[in-house]
Amino acid sequence: MHASATILKRLAHANLGPPDRLRQVLLRVQVSAASIDEGKTAPEVIYDGNTVSHLKAPGGVAMDNYFVYWLNKAGAPKAGTLIRGLQYATAETIQNASAGVKLLAGNAPKCYGVCLAGGNIFYTDEASRLYGINRASTSRHVVRTISSSLQAPRGCVSDGAGTVYVADKSQNAVFRFPSNMDDLMPRAMVKAADLQGAFGLAIHDVGYQAPGILR
Repeated sequence: MHASATILKRLAHANLGPPDRLRQVLLRVQVSAASIDEGKTAPEVIYDGNTVSHLKAPGGVAMDNYFVYWLNKAGAPKAGTLIRGLQYATAETIQNASAGVKLLAGNAPKCYGVCLAGGNIFYTDEASRLYGINRASTSRHVVRTISSSLQAPRGCVSDGAGTVYVADKSQNAVFRFPSNMDDLMPRAMVKAADLQGAFGLAIHDVGYQAPGILR
């Protein structure tokens, strides 16, 4: 690893002390080759559920060059479903910890996987649906249902070339659909691979070969 990178983690219902100190936080780990060699990879809290009302049992996390996006698994109706925050926000850098946080969607009570593809955000609910929403800061953020044919959708990932893959835990499979659309609309899910208990997904770039799907 030649350049520094940022790793975002979510910690939900983690017992960090006595029961009355149960915390729900979003953590950031900034790593480089030097920090790994020196063992300096301690996480830091960027958002805490004690001060940010839109952080409740965080699930999937995604990020771009400026924002971090997360889903709540116990969000509706108050905390919301899909949330956007400043990637580098901390209690020390902004007086109000919620100042950089924006509710993008509140349509589902429990969601799991979220991924960015072009100008859109895609995310899965607990039961059968895959949703899409425009992520432009000037957008009205209207949620569209992309598919309701899944059985237990979980993680999703974009290959960066116009295809999004979605894991379906109940169907033991990974499905794909074309994501390069300006206007969000329903898409047919095509099985891409059989995978027992499919849950989290990542794209492994293997040079000039087709990207691989990792569980």
